[in-house]
Amino acid sequence: MRFDRLLWIVVLTCRGLPAAEQRVALYDGGFNFPAATDAWTSPHTRSQRTPEGLHVADPSTEKGSGRFFRLSWGAQPRDGAVVEARLKSISCSGPWGMTLLVSDGAHEEGVTFFPDRVALVWSKLSAAFDCADGFHTFVVRFQGTDICVHADGALLIDGKGKFTAAAVNGRNQVGFGAGASATTGEAVWQYVRFSGPKMETPEMEMPHVPGLHVEMGDTQVIVPKRYYVSMFKFADGDIVVGGRRSSDGGKTWRKAPQLHTGAYQFPDGEIVQLDFKTYRTDRDGVFRTGLSRSTDNGQTVQRETALLTIPEATGGTGDNGKSFEGPACDHAIVGLSDGSILAAMYGYFKTDTVLCPTFPKEWKLYKYRTFVVRSTDRGRTWKYLSTVAYDPSVGLESFCEPDLLRLPSGEILCCMRTGGSGGKHTPLYLNRMKTQRFSTST
Repeated sequence: MRFDRLLWIVVLTCRGLPAAEQRVALYDGGFNFPAATDAWTSPHTRSQRTPEGLHVADPSTEKGSGRFFRLSWGAQPRDGAVVEARLKSISCSGPWGMTLLVSDGAHEEGVTFFPDRVALVWSKLSAAFDCADGFHTFVVRFQGTDICVHADGALLIDGKGKFTAAAVNGRNQVGFGAGASATTGEAVWQYVRFSGPKMETPEMEMPHVPGLHVEMGDTQVIVPKRYYVSMFKFADGDIVVGGRRSSDGGKTWRKAPQLHTGAYQFPDGEIVQLDFKTYRTDRDGVFRTGLSRSTDNGQTVQRETALLTIPEATGGTGDNGKSFEGPACDHAIVGLSDGSILAAMYGYFKTDTVLCPTFPKEWKLYKYRTFVVRSTDRGRTWKYLSTVAYDPSVGLESFCEPDLLRLPSGEILCCMRTGGSGGKHTPLYLNRMKTQRFSTST
């Protein structure tokens, strides 16, 4: 097909009623790609399934506030895509306040739905339309550098040659919701569907494991308006999530000190937990962090300072563009056979200077290293033991956010993330570590 014929077809499609291709649902009463759909949320925002649809509200202009759902979909500029959304806009104070994002790795656009108009953020095109008087169906079609928006079957915005804004960090995503901290917005979304990118709705298959029975129950709100909380399970079977503790398998909850997945309970019942961030001290290669300790099975928690000796470690820049003073303690502490404990960490050593490709170069965000530190005094002091993995040729960010699991054989598994930034994904990696007997004097 010659290029001039391809352009003619695009112009006709944008000016006419979009063809009714078979579309895949991102959201249609539920998310059809739960494992792949990413969400940016904050405690200042909320979303709830209602009989009308998914009610998304962001009443805050606090930094970091947003509630946006996004899926990496592999759209190609040459082929384009069609996105269909049915929604009712209740309020929107500015660009991205209540928006449908489309990006193909090279270009992107935010279709913002105000109560009285529809606007393309980057193209600076808009058209009057009553988005608040009820539910309306919007179809966004893009291909090459052309984009158009239809509302209830009629052409609303013709953006021929206007789909030219560079995709941020090369992202290739479709997304919807409240997409900016500086603006507010509220809408009810009934569905978001798309065609073009080759994605299939995954079939959920439950593997058969002898002796294991899984039964899905009703959703229970444990901590209202909270997100990104993790669970810790006590030796007696109690669980704690976001400062709420249950002794009956999650049926009822009471307030309790917060513990997370990275906590460790010794055989005698004492619990220790490291904070995430570390800070420089006046000694080179020695860092400090907070440590929580409980000697009464998590009923109360005492705060201490732990010291970590990691001679080659240094600070740097995080994925939010802000600087940090030392490596992060993340996700796990496990016990060894000699009574010592091992903690997973990630960050930079002084020689780790390969840039991550999905972040601005001026940030100087380098590819990460995963390593472990060991304590022989119940978490008061820690010493660098070994690097688990570092290879800047692997993944987008190399090895980070590790988790540890000790097997009955004594072998330790370390699972690590290698990317996910910029709307791109790379595999998880698993490392098997053999342990040896340590002298308690080391």
